[in-house]
Amino acid sequence: MPSPKFDNGDITVTESVYPPSILDKLLFFLLFSGPPKFRLRDPNDSLDSLIDWVVILHAVVWTLAGLWIVSKVWLSKPRLELRFSSLEKLSLLLVGCLSVSIFFSEGPALTAFKVYQLLASILFASVYSRRFGVRASLDAILFGSAVLCVADVIAAFVAPDMVFVESEFGSLRFRGDLIAQTGVVGTLGLVLLLSSDRRRSWLTVTAGIALFGSVLLFSLMRTSYIAFAVFLLLALWKAPEIKLLKRVARWALLILPLAVVGGALAQLEEYRAAESIWSLSDRVGLWSYLIDKMWAKSPWFGLGYFSASRVYGPEYNVGLGTAHSVFVEVLSGGGVVSFTIFMAVWGLLFFSTFRLLRQPVSATSFAAVGLLVVITSFIFIGAELESDPAGFTLWILVASVPLLWQQKVNEKVVSRSKLTMSTGPSPLPHGI
Repeated sequence: MPSPKFDNGDITVTESVYPPSILDKLLFFLLFSGPPKFRLRDPNDSLDSLIDWVVILHAVVWTLAGLWIVSKVWLSKPRLELRFSSLEKLSLLLVGCLSVSIFFSEGPALTAFKVYQLLASILFASVYSRRFGVRASLDAILFGSAVLCVADVIAAFVAPDMVFVESEFGSLRFRGDLIAQTGVVGTLGLVLLLSSDRRRSWLTVTAGIALFGSVLLFSLMRTSYIAFAVFLLLALWKAPEIKLLKRVARWALLILPLAVVGGALAQLEEYRAAESIWSLSDRVGLWSYLIDKMWAKSPWFGLGYFSASRVYGPEYNVGLGTAHSVFVEVLSGGGVVSFTIFMAVWGLLFFSTFRLLRQPVSATSFAAVGLLVVITSFIFIGAELESDPAGFTLWILVASVPLLWQQKVNEKVVSRSKLTMSTGPSPLPHGI
């Protein structure tokens, strides 16, 4: 593969000489979106390996992902050399440990498929980011978020049962469960749109902010509100010179206190119970129950990744379904061993990402930091590591952050070389 050119602090593997084709972008979107679930399904159906058309669709998409990885690494010309970073090696080790949980699972077929999805997500993100670039990957997330937001809005009018759920007080919430969670894709889209230094028309930017902002607002997802507010604070603290981002951050953080004073929180309480904040809508009790089961039955390798919450979650609360936290999903399903490795992945990703803030911040590196801030919230109280926009974005960051850091290192080497060439070698001290 020809060596990439470097430009303005961004890794221009993002501006690759091999731009992604329409099929590449389509497969990226399908993996990023899940694909959508489209229908309500009894959790026991997956444990019993019952197959319907959506299961077949998922199987086809993830099989194509595996074939795509093989073709890009071994069959394409020029071949792509994969040299995994420490983050990616730890992530693959996590997959290996979670695969052990298949032997302890009461739904081994479900666990095996989820582990395969996780492996495919990690490898696909690594190959896509290297072949087409970090910026191209972030652009694909932005595009995917926009498509899913539009799909949620259309479904709100033509198929409301797919995107509306009943709140604690009986009112309807625009949550988008069967297509894409509105709070998640709205926040991802806003973060990437505001962080981008790509030249876009005023009409496009305005339409994007209106789309993502309205979807986020009407989601009534408090986690998304907090995550986006933290991103805005980060933008005020240390952001690249993007006028739109800084202007939106200043106005938003000025309006938020006024909205609170004006009773916006009181109106939100008409739809969401305030006391559910402290129990995280009964997630805390569910987490304690699942961890107790894991600790009693199989503490080291868990009770089967993803199947543990499907088997034991309904014993605590039938309405909650899954573990509603990636951390608890990994701990209860993969045990202490897998959870330790996952925490190592998370810690190293945080260290590597925020290390970028100590350098001159480019639009691409700041977008990576912003994405990590918001997906941390989503993964803590929901989402999945695979087959989910937040989880897939995590693996894009695992692949991209080391590339961005290597770009910074390369820039320093180039600048030192230019300085040496312009000034000449340092004179030897007297007496030598």
